[in-house]
Amino acid sequence: MIEHRNKILLISTIGWGLVQATQFVFPPILPNIIEDLSITVFQAGVAMTVLNVAYAFGMYPGGKFSDQLTRVTLIIFGIGMTIAGLIFIGSLPIYTAFLAGVVILGFGRSIFSIPTRTRVAELFGERRGRALGILFIGTELGGLIGSGLALVIVYLVISWQWAFVPLVIGLAITGIAYHKSSQEEYVIGKVSLDIADTARRIWNSKGLLGLIISYGLLWVATLSVLTFLPLYLQEAKRFSPELATVVFAFLFIVGIITKPVAGEISDRIERPKVALGGLLLSIGAMIWLVVTPSPTYIGLAVVAFSIGYKAQPPVIESLLVDMMDEQYRGGDLGAAKTIATGIGAMGPAYIGFVVDKAGYDVAFLGLVGFLSVSALIIAYMTFTNKLQK
Repeated sequence: MIEHRNKILLISTIGWGLVQATQFVFPPILPNIIEDLSITVFQAGVAMTVLNVAYAFGMYPGGKFSDQLTRVTLIIFGIGMTIAGLIFIGSLPIYTAFLAGVVILGFGRSIFSIPTRTRVAELFGERRGRALGILFIGTELGGLIGSGLALVIVYLVISWQWAFVPLVIGLAITGIAYHKSSQEEYVIGKVSLDIADTARRIWNSKGLLGLIISYGLLWVATLSVLTFLPLYLQEAKRFSPELATVVFAFLFIVGIITKPVAGEISDRIERPKVALGGLLLSIGAMIWLVVTPSPTYIGLAVVAFSIGYKAQPPVIESLLVDMMDEQYRGGDLGAAKTIATGIGAMGPAYIGFVVDKAGYDVAFLGLVGFLSVSALIIAYMTFTNKLQK
């Protein structure tokens, strides 16, 4: 008999994988979308930024309302909204509808996200680093699912909207499974955002605020790479669409091992030092990715970058939870993720803008600056002992 918390972790990981696949399916098929909708690279970047901004802004209400209601209430609602977003995008293939659809999709993803993280963290207590590392394997599953669906689209030369059909079916099945397994009750009632109180708690904790800003700068680089790496490899490195998609998948294959290992390590030694090591590796890998012309070394650079940045989510988010009061944890974690992901959401628009002005290499090299500032903030707060509750 599977222990209840392990069952919830398993279903949550699968659900998170499918939710993440709704984002990661886009990068490999962006060329198809750009051609079909007759838009520019910059417009595509704006659409992906809108997706991530909506994702960011839904995190705080998702977390806060789950504190006041129950986690399962928001988790199931988030799955339903994610399905609605996919259906909307797939049904109306015009740019304005595409933008509206990614807003629905982004909100659905985030409303699912924070209650799921919080529920897992609560169920596993002191082992939350490893548990969140396992949960975040869902991101890697999502990347592989998205890449696999994109490869099928490219190989069969069919409409990109068909990639959404398996995702809709999978999300519906996952929602039913979570509903049947959850031991929480559904609660519908009056809710309040209490933005001022949440902002005051974050502002008064300088270590928490600095950590959030550092995490946001990391997400600028992360979302830029996750959105434009396949296109970058095709346009700047002359990879075929199929090879670019395979290399893109390496980001997620590596993460399957890296995330739980990094989470486990951070349960045993100081989390900030684990985070700093990952950031330094990411900086070196990004420089290597831009300057090397060799396909083999490019692949190795992608692997190294993946190890560096994939270590961050379970480590940083466990540290965030460590620094937050239990009674406000869902809302405060949601607010932290809203700020960090909101900062990071500017990444795809930044890449699209710089690519139009100066090319892909300059755009990707600029990500080193964001990563470096993120590392400097972590280093300063680590060695001045500011990352304490």
